[in-house]
Amino acid sequence: MDYLEWNRIISRHFFNDEMAGREVILNVDSSLLNKLGENYGVGVEDFIEAVVDGPSQAYEKGFCNKALWALGRSRISGSYRQGYPLYIAYLAFLVLAVDTEGDFSDHAYYPRLNTLLGKHGGKVQPGSFMELDELWLDLQVWSIEIKSEKLGRFTTKPMGAWRHVGLPISQTLITSEEREKLPIFFVQNDFDPMLLPDYDTLSKAISESSFFKKRTKKLILSGDNEYKHLKVGLLELIQTALIEWDGVAPDIEDSDIQQNGWINSMLRLCINLDNFASSIKVTARFKTNCEFPDDEFDFYRHKDSSLWKSKGSIRNWSTELVGCYSRNTKDATLLSWSEEEVFIDNQLRWRVRLKPSLVRVLISGKHEGLNGWIETNRIEPNIHYLIASHESHVESIVNWGMNSCDGFSPLDYDGIPPQWKLYIVNNIRKPHPEIDILKFPLSYSIRFEGGIKSGKGNSYFRLAPPKIFIEGITGNETVKVSGREITDHLDNIWLLPEDAEVNAPLKIELCDGNTCVMSRILILEESGMNSRYCSPARDKYGDIITTHQQVFSVSGANVQGVSLKDIPIYKEHPPTYMSHRIIFIGNHPGLYCEWPDDNLPDNWDAVWAIAKVKRDRWKVYFVGKDLSLCNLSAINKSWTHWKKWKKVLVNLNIEPPKIRILYNLWKTYKRGAQKL
Repeated sequence: MDYLEWNRIISRHFFNDEMAGREVILNVDSSLLNKLGENYGVGVEDFIEAVVDGPSQAYEKGFCNKALWALGRSRISGSYRQGYPLYIAYLAFLVLAVDTEGDFSDHAYYPRLNTLLGKHGGKVQPGSFMELDELWLDLQVWSIEIKSEKLGRFTTKPMGAWRHVGLPISQTLITSEEREKLPIFFVQNDFDPMLLPDYDTLSKAISESSFFKKRTKKLILSGDNEYKHLKVGLLELIQTALIEWDGVAPDIEDSDIQQNGWINSMLRLCINLDNFASSIKVTARFKTNCEFPDDEFDFYRHKDSSLWKSKGSIRNWSTELVGCYSRNTKDATLLSWSEEEVFIDNQLRWRVRLKPSLVRVLISGKHEGLNGWIETNRIEPNIHYLIASHESHVESIVNWGMNSCDGFSPLDYDGIPPQWKLYIVNNIRKPHPEIDILKFPLSYSIRFEGGIKSGKGNSYFRLAPPKIFIEGITGNETVKVSGREITDHLDNIWLLPEDAEVNAPLKIELCDGNTCVMSRILILEESGMNSRYCSPARDKYGDIITTHQQVFSVSGANVQGVSLKDIPIYKEHPPTYMSHRIIFIGNHPGLYCEWPDDNLPDNWDAVWAIAKVKRDRWKVYFVGKDLSLCNLSAINKSWTHWKKWKKVLVNLNIEPPKIRILYNLWKTYKRGAQKL
């Protein structure tokens, strides 16, 4: 295959609809190239040859000059800019060089690159190599600003001292195989996309996991400052993958719960304080990135097979779990707080778990639209918390709380499980020296909460923007939107300014002083319908059709291909849902219909519908259109059905209306019938 064919195949592999809003990593190795070229009968050797030769249209000499030519062509407005950049295969080539095997030292990148270029023994960078940084930066602009993350989001990673070489190396921090196993890694470590772990917790889990290669673990365990930027880049990448995770994971190895493709969520304890009665109520619910099913959950507790019910509620939260014992209960003190609790719904294929812990931290639920306190997994300064501690940690927590918090008080309330104590804490100044959950986070995270998405990725309708939720702040940070500082915030939730730019990428930056420590891209779009949109329609046989012109079609209330004159005017009929037998009467003795034996009246308006309830009992309903036109008139025996009309009103056992004005009107009909 030639260069452009390889560029197209590689581009489609990394940038596609399934990657919308997700981080793209150009991790290219020989096995991936062999797989991509398999259907064409080619592999990595053909790729290397095609890239060295370059595009046939490029007359420049040298690898880097041809790559810069591809960059220039990709920046041309129109179809070039909207299509895949022509230089992606060059970037893939630079990444492939990182792991090229041979007699090289660990840090030798240029000899590896020169070997791929056919210049064996070359130890210096190719000419114009430093200018290739522009390709990486342009790919970020293309994926985020031009394509609005709809095919994926590529961002340049921190480079540290290795300014130019660090860019391709940053794409090899995690292999494709390791990335595919991240969902299982998240499940096994009880990681929740709604409660992100800090870098210390994440690093420890990676070093102890069997899913990561020795090179990855070596980087995580390294204390060398030379590799610090790569380590932070790897942790940020895995944390971003957790934020984007929808909870779906394959089987968990070495587990007695073996189900493929289930949705996983973590339960959180919720506490409501009754300060007047000095008591608490504890419930459990979960939050998920995944859409809730319409049906109610029937969770079976793994420990005793008891049934617990729940369903979707507000802001991606479930309702409280309800245990279906002899008496339904929401009491989460029935669960073991120090041991893992697992609940599964076999039909809907959901699994929710309560993580075991001897110390639990809860924060106010007002930001989530919930009453009381909800469980969290980290602490930050200047915030109130509830801390529930098992008796084995009480002494340590009391000593820490009295010396490290502005406020620390025990709550001796009813409803706390045996062997547990509850404390209220204000403004934690120092972290706990031993308990991880009581340590300040060493990393930041930015999430978008709420809002209404206008499509895939981070695109939202302007009228329903998300809130910016930031974790890991200490109180000295600032948040900027496209260079302008946001001042409208409460604790760690920031609101977008009302005059934020529309239909353009908004760069959300978290700054510590003058340094941007983290950023995300958000796009606000105006609501509207594409002018070329064609609503689905059906023909007269009920089949879906693709065109509405010159044929009969129905699409909602829109009817095409027939004149309104040909459609008879709809005639409203009296209701018949009240009973299997109904007598309709009008405002004089001649207006009488006994349905279903008689046809429903179409030339007079019924005032009363007298529905049969039981053998000798009836109930009357007012069905008149205008109360002012329903007064009784022309009480005489000249009408055909006057006897039936009278018999109904005088002889039948009818329950009258309860509304006063209708009751009085009904009485006038009764008196009129008695006069006949």
